[in-house]
Amino acid sequence: MIERRVTALPGDRVVARVRGVVLVIDAAALDAPAAVPALLGALASAPPGTDWVDVLATNAAPGLSFAAVEVLGNDLRAALGGNGRATVALFAGAGEAAPEHVLTTSPDGAFLERVASLAPANVVTVTVGPPRPPAIACRPASLALYDGAAPAAGAVLWTPDRIAPRATGPQSGPKSEPFPVVRAIDPVPSLPPDAPQMPSHAAGSVVPPQPPTGASPALPGVLPATDGDERSFEPTDMDLAAASGAERALVSGPLVSGRRCAFGHLNAPNAAFCTRCGALVNQKAPTETGPRPPLGTLIADDGSAYVLDGDVVIGRDPAPFLDRRGGRSADGASRATAITLADPTGSLSRAHLELRLQGWVILAVDVGSSNGTWVRPPGVPAPFPLAPGQPVALAVGSEIHIGGRVLVLQANEAG
Repeated sequence: MIERRVTALPGDRVVARVRGVVLVIDAAALDAPAAVPALLGALASAPPGTDWVDVLATNAAPGLSFAAVEVLGNDLRAALGGNGRATVALFAGAGEAAPEHVLTTSPDGAFLERVASLAPANVVTVTVGPPRPPAIACRPASLALYDGAAPAAGAVLWTPDRIAPRATGPQSGPKSEPFPVVRAIDPVPSLPPDAPQMPSHAAGSVVPPQPPTGASPALPGVLPATDGDERSFEPTDMDLAAASGAERALVSGPLVSGRRCAFGHLNAPNAAFCTRCGALVNQKAPTETGPRPPLGTLIADDGSAYVLDGDVVIGRDPAPFLDRRGGRSADGASRATAITLADPTGSLSRAHLELRLQGWVILAVDVGSSNGTWVRPPGVPAPFPLAPGQPVALAVGSEIHIGGRVLVLQANEAG
């Protein structure tokens, strides 16, 4: 039997893997509505032998858009509910730009179930919004999802040793109605007009390329740079002595205030899910202070990965820039690291971009590059330019374009 790997696409929706079922829910992972953990809990606690499709059909809240898949041998079973943007797509191979088949949620909210056959090289994507080319997630360094929930834009099911070569001929669009109908369940009744509405994610509008204006645009996934409520400072010997031995071995960042998940990982105070293991974070639990874990991982377009546990300066030769600051961060409070990238286009500056870790926030700062820095937040169709010297907070799933290189900010896996 061919075993398919499940990796996550960068983004801020809810993606989960529960008892072999891969589920993508069109709801924000941060401060997710109660319907999300309720649905995941129902799927996880269903008695053995219970059909997972029936569990979703019975327990999904009205208005909650989702798509779920399970691979059994050479068959793909898919279920979709709600009238949102959830999509299941079937690609001929990892290098294809367009899918062969696409299945989307019904406009009237009907619950759909379909079954399709899979070839060994086929790649399946489960996403919120239009299908994305899967190549970015079909790499060894991509964020693997083994169990639990995580913030992402979707999931990709692929087989590492069966990746098909990139197609060189013309790409055709998706075919209509590729999956034979298994059954369709009556539409979920709509909520009354005065009922509380589920939070929805508004897709960003296209931002035309413009010269820097001195202030960064306010777009979904990009937050204004603020100091925040969390304190950030270098830990003293007494503070570190109070931390657990395991935590000291894993992290050595500045002390921050946060809440722990069920497995003891420290998270931002407002996090609904653990960014390391995907477990729920109890928002009613008291906050506590501990060493800050790495805030993310930068995945470069060549598959190399860089863990963000401190400030970094990125460019084709950033060391002299850091040497002029004594190797310190911009505020002088901690050490900074140089990340050197090769760029065949020659458009990457020696010191191009600085990422500053402030509390629980990652700030991107163009340090005066010749060709600018462009950021595409998750859910936004087009990147926008950073104003030189203007810090902008990055969301997980953001793409960073510097010179001829592209970096993606991903959450960390639990080690």
